[in-house]
Amino acid sequence: MGKAYNFNPSSLDMLNSGWCSAPLVAGLCVIVSATGKKTWRYRRRIARSGAIVTLTLGTCPAYTIPMAREWANELNQAIERGEGPREAIRVEKVRESLTVEKAHTIYMDVMRRGERKLAVP
Repeated sequence: MGKAYNFNPSSLDMLNSGWCSAPLVAGLCVIVSATGKKTWRYRRRIARSGAIVTLTLGTCPAYTIPMAREWANELNQAIERGEGPREAIRVEKVRESLTVEKAHTIYMDVMRRGERKLAVP
């Protein structure tokens, strides 16, 4: 069932079923299916709201141990700021998708409408 130990490639290869949590990174665990497929998962409670957040990164080894740790650490930082990780992910996706051309188009639309404040969708 659930075990906690430091992840390394050989320890992940030895997992046959169940799940194992990472003691070095809160909320990070690897789930092993009956077929042996290993999937990185994050599960943690948000203190202010009491909501439990469960997110899936992807499979191992497509996502390496350092990649999974970095992903979970970013989610933990959002939780510690009192934010829901899903909101932080959404904001980051919007930020990444906002190019100079899109920003210019939004700005010009606002100026044509005569609005003083810019609201980014």
